[in-house]
Amino acid sequence: MGAVKKNNTSPAGDKQKKKRSLGAFFALLLILCAAAAAVFAVIALFRVLFTGNPRFNLQKVLVTGTGYWKNHPEQFARKIKLKKETNLFKLDLKTIRRDTGKVPGIDSCSVMRILPDTLLFQVVERVPRAVLGSANSPWLVDSKTIVMPRAQVMSKLRRLPTISGISLAGAKDGEPFNAVKPAVDLIMTATRDFPDFTIMEVSLKKRDKMYVYFKYRRYPMYRVYLPVKHRGLKFELQVLQSAIINALKNGDRRTLFDMSYEGKVVIKTP
Repeated sequence: MGAVKKNNTSPAGDKQKKKRSLGAFFALLLILCAAAAAVFAVIALFRVLFTGNPRFNLQKVLVTGTGYWKNHPEQFARKIKLKKETNLFKLDLKTIRRDTGKVPGIDSCSVMRILPDTLLFQVVERVPRAVLGSANSPWLVDSKTIVMPRAQVMSKLRRLPTISGISLAGAKDGEPFNAVKPAVDLIMTATRDFPDFTIMEVSLKKRDKMYVYFKYRRYPMYRVYLPVKHRGLKFELQVLQSAIINALKNGDRRTLFDMSYEGKVVIKTP
């Protein structure tokens, strides 16, 4: 028969192990309590020094940029519903930056705290590219067709092309107005690639073609009928420019060009 293994653990040894385990548990508990107390102390200190300190309450709003809003910081603060006397450290800058995107004339914006009581907004404003409806209309659009109120855009505006022949019922402040995209694309292509063209007006009264009024260099006003479904605006304007140059060389001073015939430019008498 095999030998029976004896258990050498005594009751006194078991008590010692239990005491050591309890001691370790209470030591860990004490450490956790101390850590929690330290965290609460830091939070309380932060509240006293920062979030609860009236010295850091918002008093000034500064706006930098090149347009309208740099001279209207109070109106800008109201526009994004920013309340003075709010503690700077209680303000969520990410949320505030997102709210600035709802201001129609602003393309992008950064915001930072300047202690003790100031918020600084660095604003990039949208560049208006056309007037909607008529030359005196209160509504403008940028290159992305975002609608903007004229009153909240840079004070000194150069003469802008007019996009006419459309209902403005679907135009909403701060939102894209896709109905005018063909006209805006044409204006932007001419602005970027064809400095000899000055677009004065684009009429969208016909759904299948644009009536474009423009100047070419020093010559009087021209008019062109351009299909909405085109072969590419850069290509179409190159064809138009060549047709004007050839007409002028031949002494043809007619100013109406019809490009609604595929592959042809027909010069007409107005």
